[in-house]
Amino acid sequence: MADYCNGAAGRQEVEVDKEALVKILARYPGTFDVLRELIQNADDAVARNIQIHFQTKEPAKSQPASQLDVSKLDIHKWIIKNDGNGFGEKDWKRLGKIAHGNDDSRKVGAFGVGFYSVLSKSDRPLVRSNGKSLQFYKREDGKLCKFPADCPMDSWTSIELELRKPEPLPMLTDLTRFLVSSVAFLTHIDTFVVHLDSERVLHVEKQAESPVGIPIPEHLKPTTPQEALTVESIQRTVQRITINTVESAFPPSSTSTLPPITAEDLVERCIEADRPKRLFRGVHGILKDNTIMHDLYTATINVNLGPESEMMRGVETNMKRLPSDFECKAVYFNSEQYESLVGIRNSDAPKAKHLARLLFGSQGIIPENDSGRLFIGQSTSQTTGIGLHISAHFLPTMERGSIDLANGQVAGVLYRHFKFFQDSEVLSSTAWNKDVLFVGGFLARVIYEQEMQMHATKSQGDLEKELGLCTMARFTFGLTVPHGEVSKILQEAFFSCCHGPKSPFPVVSDAGISCASDPQIRQRFRKNNRPPSFLKTYVVFHEDIEPCQRSEIIKRYNVPAFRFQDIVQEFKSGVTQDALKSFFVWWEDFNRNPPSSTPSTARDEFCQEFASQGILHTSHGIKIAFKDIEFFTFLPLPNDLSPPDTIHVDLTSGLRNKGAIECFGWTQLPLLHWLKYACSQAPHLASSEGSGQASDVGYRILRVLVQFALVEEFQQWDEAAELMKGLKCIPTNTELQLPANSYFEVADVCGILPVADYAEFDSIPPTPVAVERGFEYKPMERLHVGNVLLHIGVRVAMDWNDMIERYVNLVRVASGPRRLLRFLTTIRNGDLTVQEINDLQTRRVFYSENHGRAPGAELYLPNEDVRKLRLPIFVLSQEAMTALRRSVDPSNPCEVEKVIESLGIREYPTLDKIIALAASDELVVRPPALKYFLLNLEKHYNDYEPENFAEHAFIPTKCKSYARLNEVFDSPIWEKLGFKQPAEVLRRDLSRLGIKDKPSIDTIVECFKNPERRPSDIDTATIWFEYLHLYGKLPIPKLREQLSTIPFVPVKNLDPLSSESSPIKYICPKDCLITSNEMKRQHRDIFPFVSFGQHGNGFLDDCRAKKSPDASDIISKILENPRGYLKALQNNTEDVAADELLPAEQVPISDWAGRDFAGDVFVAYEDDTLKKMYREMGSEFLGTCVRHVVAIGGTAGCSPPFNHDEVIRRIGHFMDKRDKNERKDTSFCDAGSTNKLSVKGCNSLTLEQIFTPPNRVDAAATIRTKPVQKNAGFEFGETDGSYTLWMVSGIRDSRDLHYDIAVALCHVLLKTYVPDDVYLLASLFAANDELLERYYPRKTKRSSARDINVKSTKKSKAPKKEVKFPFPLPACLADLAQRAGVPITWSHQTINQQTTTPEGDMETAIRLCGKSDSNGQIPGQPDRKYTKKYDKHCKQAHTIKLKEKPNLRDRQTKIRFFLAQGVQCEQPLQPALEEFAKLIEDLANVFNKSASTACFIFWKDTDEDLMAFNRDQKCIFLNLAHYHKFCE
Repeated sequence: MADYCNGAAGRQEVEVDKEALVKILARYPGTFDVLRELIQNADDAVARNIQIHFQTKEPAKSQPASQLDVSKLDIHKWIIKNDGNGFGEKDWKRLGKIAHGNDDSRKVGAFGVGFYSVLSKSDRPLVRSNGKSLQFYKREDGKLCKFPADCPMDSWTSIELELRKPEPLPMLTDLTRFLVSSVAFLTHIDTFVVHLDSERVLHVEKQAESPVGIPIPEHLKPTTPQEALTVESIQRTVQRITINTVESAFPPSSTSTLPPITAEDLVERCIEADRPKRLFRGVHGILKDNTIMHDLYTATINVNLGPESEMMRGVETNMKRLPSDFECKAVYFNSEQYESLVGIRNSDAPKAKHLARLLFGSQGIIPENDSGRLFIGQSTSQTTGIGLHISAHFLPTMERGSIDLANGQVAGVLYRHFKFFQDSEVLSSTAWNKDVLFVGGFLARVIYEQEMQMHATKSQGDLEKELGLCTMARFTFGLTVPHGEVSKILQEAFFSCCHGPKSPFPVVSDAGISCASDPQIRQRFRKNNRPPSFLKTYVVFHEDIEPCQRSEIIKRYNVPAFRFQDIVQEFKSGVTQDALKSFFVWWEDFNRNPPSSTPSTARDEFCQEFASQGILHTSHGIKIAFKDIEFFTFLPLPNDLSPPDTIHVDLTSGLRNKGAIECFGWTQLPLLHWLKYACSQAPHLASSEGSGQASDVGYRILRVLVQFALVEEFQQWDEAAELMKGLKCIPTNTELQLPANSYFEVADVCGILPVADYAEFDSIPPTPVAVERGFEYKPMERLHVGNVLLHIGVRVAMDWNDMIERYVNLVRVASGPRRLLRFLTTIRNGDLTVQEINDLQTRRVFYSENHGRAPGAELYLPNEDVRKLRLPIFVLSQEAMTALRRSVDPSNPCEVEKVIESLGIREYPTLDKIIALAASDELVVRPPALKYFLLNLEKHYNDYEPENFAEHAFIPTKCKSYARLNEVFDSPIWEKLGFKQPAEVLRRDLSRLGIKDKPSIDTIVECFKNPERRPSDIDTATIWFEYLHLYGKLPIPKLREQLSTIPFVPVKNLDPLSSESSPIKYICPKDCLITSNEMKRQHRDIFPFVSFGQHGNGFLDDCRAKKSPDASDIISKILENPRGYLKALQNNTEDVAADELLPAEQVPISDWAGRDFAGDVFVAYEDDTLKKMYREMGSEFLGTCVRHVVAIGGTAGCSPPFNHDEVIRRIGHFMDKRDKNERKDTSFCDAGSTNKLSVKGCNSLTLEQIFTPPNRVDAAATIRTKPVQKNAGFEFGETDGSYTLWMVSGIRDSRDLHYDIAVALCHVLLKTYVPDDVYLLASLFAANDELLERYYPRKTKRSSARDINVKSTKKSKAPKKEVKFPFPLPACLADLAQRAGVPITWSHQTINQQTTTPEGDMETAIRLCGKSDSNGQIPGQPDRKYTKKYDKHCKQAHTIKLKEKPNLRDRQTKIRFFLAQGVQCEQPLQPALEEFAKLIEDLANVFNKSASTACFIFWKDTDEDLMAFNRDQKCIFLNLAHYHKFCE
């Protein structure tokens, strides 16, 4: 190879016709194009065998093909060898030229480039033949060169292709299809052998029998229309192709490589999918030795073109010389051969499946979708549209993938004048190829007639039709691709190659294979229309012939349609009964959808002629003229009961549409007309039949009447009943009875009546039922028979009283209940009178199991679970109940349950009954009753409410006793308190029964209220209180209040003031004082101090017990027993300080306004219960004793942030919400006195507070605070009574200013105030005018601030009230009373008493009034900061995912409960949930809302600050965790 590249001697350049080569090689895209060209060259060289070698990189080391995964192999070299004639000098020279064509007319190659298709695979192809070799390669400049050399002599010609790059092994399945289909048409090649390295994987061999000559039919023209080509002879050769493979080299999962699908191919597939195919059944099994057979038809064609003809010149100019003769071949699988191949495809055997993959497919030898392909030596992509492959000397396209029908240089001028080519596209096609295609159509016609003749000779009957239809289906000339005109040319040649429409053409008719040109053949009226068998001299096309094929044959051979004249001609001499029946069936089918070509007038004339002239020849030799007939019927009437003016049913039994026979002027036989005739004939028939059969006439009339009534909508039942009343026509369980003496089965409750026997009517054959359009056959219905019997007088019931008496006296247990229930359900429809229902419910009518007869109201339906409850069971089995439901009305079985319910019979016990059984004294019944209740709680007892059965002891406990619901709790800790624990078997049903984990609020309260259940002594109380504190905490304030007022705390009766003599007495927790170190000695003997241990005292502390008495306790003791209290106090006087007692008017009441002095002075308790008493006794609020003094720092050029009107307007809004008793007598708030208020601005302001004790002689007790910087303050003019509100200028939006203004105004306007008052007023100053009117509307509309009129009258001091003791005071106490004055009020010094709530609320209010500083400081309090704690739920959108817990739903209030996603609740929620739900229900009632629909409870203890949220302003969700934490 180095010599080749270095330009060694002998190197030659290859001559290339570049322009032709570019056009040709660009059209070689196929997978096997290289093999096809080399195989065709070998066939032209008269080769018999071809070997194809695929070599990997290292063949010696490769494994056998049976052990390789061929899909992963990389092929490096192809070697194609043939044993044909070796290369001669002329061949070697032509091999060195590209695109110079081939002038050998006998060879297929035409362009001279076939061999050079190998350049698409290899850059260095090597050819060896006859001891010489020729190596091709490319030089560095890109030119193709060849290097001839000598090589060892060999009988094989080989072409070695070293691939340009490794390629996968070609799909062997596709390669096999290609080789099998190719070998069928190759002239010389018989064998293909494929090797993978050194192992043979495929062997294809063809064997041909001796050819048999086929005579050309005389009615066919063997020449093309212009006599350019002539068919000289035709031969048929049977070929056998044997295929042997190594199956492991053909993986089942491999997919075939198919050619690109064109648009025409898609259209063809769509058309073929819609076309009905008649496939062979197939003979299952594998052919012997994997050999298939097919017929090869070979037609020898003479070319009649002269050398000067235009077609000859055009072909030779562009290609090569045309041959003087050539062969046209066709591969066709006859019926027997195709049958075997279909059997292979349908077989499940692995070998058969493998062989089918190699034969079927788009490139297989078996025509796909009955469409073969054109072959030019080998297969092309052009389809034929019929079920055979055609090979001939076509002029191909350059790559030989199809035939050339569009080459302008080879356009056929001779066909411009052909009669059968009218399409402009066809006129421009290649003349030569069209002539050759015409020969192919001629050959197809010969094959078709040969096949049809064989079917007509060797088969008969349905098999003949079946095979003929299959053959016709393979010659339908479907759509072809890529050139659609191919099928048109073949079809035109197929039909036009005969001598005219009189020429024979075999088709399949209803009689078998007939000739289309036969005068007796007719078209069908339409597809699926049955042939008129009454016409014996005509045949019609078979209904399964393809529509397009049938229409083409009709057009070509002028096949006429049926005419009425044909029928009239047939009926001239009369018809038989069978012919007339056949005519009626055909006529009905014809009139259902008549052809548009047949006018209605022609049909009417035919009907008139038929009815007037038609004659029927009966089987008895009687002639019946159609003009004497008036009626027809579809019923099988007895001959002796059939009217003479009615056509017999045997002639019309096959009809389904009465309209088809009414057109002849006949009408349907009326029922009453027939009944009158039949009843009139009954006496005569009875006398003729004899006494033994006299009564059978009535029964036969009744049978026909039942059939007739099913067909006709009969209404004249009264006349029919009158005609039938004298006939014994009703078959009963005894004998035939008159209608009035017969009963329906349902009426025979007692089993003694003559019952109509329906079974006698079951033998009636199916009858047609009249519907709107025609007749529809179905069996006789018993319901219809019953209606007929009812209309003619059969009775349905007895007298009620007579029936009940007979039932009670005669009926036994066996079938009586089912009969009675069926009667009540079917006849009475459950509609019973009050008296009838009372009879069935109260009289002992029914039998019960083991209880004798019993009323219906005491019975229960059969059920094993109910039997265990020892309740009376209604004697009716489940099977009998099911049969009863079906017999009454299968579509509505609930009617039986309605009747049973009206009788009072129950399916299951009521809720009250089952609970009573579970709590009864019968110990055997209690367990099954409770079990039945639990099993059916959701099904039958979903209205169970535990509180309704609180007094029933039906809950089994662990101590093997039964207890009430309010005595049983799940937690074992409550056993110490006298409660019980449920039995272990109820562990899963606690929530369903309403058993709680611990007692409810009401239960605990009732337990302590009940004198019999409260603790009997102090030790028992200690245990109770410890358990309640440890396990039953009282988080609900309402419960604390309730328990605090119940006397359940046992104490020793050692109180000297008590009048009780018992050693133990019970007091309320609020009256208890818990013993502690702070206990004073003077209280020890007066008040009840108790101690129940640490946890017991904790419980009492939860119940409002105190550690020391307060003022109310002391006053209560004084009022209860003044003498005893003073006596006890006298014994402990040394502990009482004299200065602790002061007159009420000298002791101020603690309030928030005077909080700065609360730690320095004596104040009264700020208690709501004592505040009123203090006020009535003359005490003032601490804030009223405080005076504000302001000091102004400069006013020059200062203006107030709020002017006079703005201040007055906000004061008006604020004072609207204040009670008159809370207001001070402030002059500038009076109507018309607002001018006494001045609003001024300043640079700075300091505030000093001065406290002056009320009504004290020692004025030196005045207290002053240290002056502090403020933003606002009031200055009061004592001389003129004016008020001046000073504000620091320039800070209108400051929250400090709003707050200081609010404090100053509240101090001037109100007697006392709380933080909420300050926050409200500060919010008013923070709001603008629009917000002020929107969110703080005035109570009444006022025109100006001067309309504010806050009237306040000065109250005179309340007169002192003397307390008159009923006994003289002791000297020490009298002295104290004289010093303190009367009345006496108690007080204590609250030094360092601070409240944290105002500051906390102040932060919130200040934050809401305005924005905070950037550093988060609270205005006025620089040492404190607020966090986002207050607004995390207000300013941020939260998404809370909740999941409902139905088992925790509160049963009493029906409020639903949810659990937040991701939250695990470890503590029991049911008790707290019930308490919280009750609280919500009370709150909802205040707002007239339904708690169950407007309120929902959820638990989210991970965010206990979240109190609640709403949704759509329709419902609110409340957090139980928030309540549990802050109210515990």
